[in-house]
Amino acid sequence: MMHDLSNKSDTLSALPDIIKELKSEGYHFYPLTKDVKPVAFDYVD
Repeated sequence: MMHDLSNKSDTLSALPDIIKELKSEGYHFYPLTKDVKPVAFDYVD
């Protein structure tokens, strides 16, 4: 969802179903706040 392409609406339109399914599997979702630290991954070329 963090991609910068404005013409990608398929993922956005599928999101409610994805969230519903993940919640049924026991996942929880919480809002991002300023207290949430960004995740950075080290990529090896």
